[in-house]
Amino acid sequence: MPDAQGKIRYAVVGGGWISQGAFMPGVGQTDNSVITALVTGDPIKADKLAELYNIKSYRYEEFPALLASGEIDAIYLSLIHISEPTRQEAI
Repeated sequence: MPDAQGKIRYAVVGGGWISQGAFMPGVGQTDNSVITALVTGDPIKADKLAELYNIKSYRYEEFPALLASGEIDAIYLSLIHISEPTRQEAI
């Protein structure tokens, strides 16, 4: 369910260059979406992006808890093909 302002709350899974260079900045240019969480295996990247976008960050192991939290409405899945086992676990 969207937030109080009617915006879709996204979790970004994977903090690579496509997420950072396209999706995350693009969401900031919309009126109907907001990023609320980042899921990544890189703690340095997680801290940097969480601070930049004022969002919560989660490790891949915490993904099920995020899904159950009610904090997100949709997922942007941005993992490279060598991450296939992680992607399948996420889905």
